[in-house]
Amino acid sequence: MPYVSLPDGAKIFYRVDDFTDPWSEPDTVVMMHGYCRNSRFWFAWIPILARHFRVVRPDLRGCGKSDIPAPGFAWSLAQYHDDLIAFLDAAKIERAHFVGESMGGMVMPYIYSRSPQRVRSIVACSSNLGVKGVMAKEMAAGAASMTDAIVSAPSLEHYIRKTEASRLAADEVSGAARTWYAQEWARTARRVWHEWSAMIVPQIEVTAELLANLLVPLLFIAPSRTVKLPLEEARFWTDHAPDARLDIVDSASQGLAFAKAEECARLTLRFLLERQRAPG
Repeated sequence: MPYVSLPDGAKIFYRVDDFTDPWSEPDTVVMMHGYCRNSRFWFAWIPILARHFRVVRPDLRGCGKSDIPAPGFAWSLAQYHDDLIAFLDAAKIERAHFVGESMGGMVMPYIYSRSPQRVRSIVACSSNLGVKGVMAKEMAAGAASMTDAIVSAPSLEHYIRKTEASRLAADEVSGAARTWYAQEWARTARRVWHEWSAMIVPQIEVTAELLANLLVPLLFIAPSRTVKLPLEEARFWTDHAPDARLDIVDSASQGLAFAKAEECARLTLRFLLERQRAPG
């Protein structure tokens, strides 16, 4: 699997899955993983999407197999945007559909506001408006903040399991799957977890203004009954974006992209195929 280098020399790992007809010219879909996760979390989506699209899955800076920056690196939402655009340039992706889960969807209205010419459409799967309210309380796990909880936890895996109940409902996700999820997520360095939570997360806010200016098609996929993402928060996205659809999946898991991966992937495929066929 390939790497590209960003302007500052950081190496970004990515996976490409393309099982389209060899004579076709498929659109590219870029998969944006959630907070401190990596490209492996999309595994169940790939057989469904990659038969019709060229699917690109980057590990964002600090995550998966990509380089971890030195201590003191200036993380920010602007830096997140600049990294993504530099990755697209290096990977020779002029324009793409973007599919983001959780934080990977939360950032997309901001990304579009800065670089609208790179975005064909957006799919946000179980993405909050920001880490605040119930979501912030759940992620704090009894500590003063999410950042404090991450720093004070005996291990990242312990923190993940402590906050798991509303993320991956036990009656929807097997014990073996929940264990893999926790162990895989915990592979990201604790310092990256700490710095993302302290520096990037507080800057993320999906506003009515950002959504009103989102002039590409949007699909929002929401779980029907999870405390971490109330349906009124999901509807805020589709009420304010000009060309938006809301699909609701019967689930109590905020980690919907993992808990109901195949259903979410099929909803995404239907949306993307419709947009691919649409004029212009």
